[in-house]
Amino acid sequence: MVRFETERWLADFVGSRSEEAFAKVVVAHSGLVMATGLRKVGSRAVAEEVMQEVFVLLAKKANALVKGEVVVSAWLYRQSCRLAANRVRGEVRRKRREEEYVEMGESGNSNGNVMIEEIDAALGKLTEKERELVICRYVEERDFAEMGRRFGISGEAARKKVARAVEKLRGVLEKRGVGVSGSALAVALLGLSGPKASAA
Repeated sequence: MVRFETERWLADFVGSRSEEAFAKVVVAHSGLVMATGLRKVGSRAVAEEVMQEVFVLLAKKANALVKGEVVVSAWLYRQSCRLAANRVRGEVRRKRREEEYVEMGESGNSNGNVMIEEIDAALGKLTEKERELVICRYVEERDFAEMGRRFGISGEAARKKVARAVEKLRGVLEKRGVGVSGSALAVALLGLSGPKASAA
């Protein structure tokens, strides 16, 4: 019964952009989406963020789902698993990069604080657009697809532009007497936003 009502509500939303119809879909399936996300991420706050992402995606994909006669509850479950898994992988990568940064800062090669000060100075030598790309990637930690949408280019073009900006930054640092590899610089750039606050 819920299945058929859900598909009808979603069709009503597509046909008339009825917020009431979409709200019924959310109410009917928020428990499924929340529970699925919570099992994957283990944090209610993050699971709530995943749930919001899932329903935003549903609103965007509603037309295609209605035309394809998709079982909405199954689609919601699949997307909940996928987006929650993305969050987990992203958190693992973030922690790994922070650990690498700490290790680099504690090594005999350079002092972490000095490196960040040098990067701050070197960023001033980049163009405004280059700085935006670097900050978006390493401070906001956006993926290339997001950056592409933000800057009106493809994800691949965003990746290449970031790589060129980082390489230019590395060249500026070398002129200042700071030799660093591209990969080490990418890790050091994560320190621009300062230490990450621990989750409560």
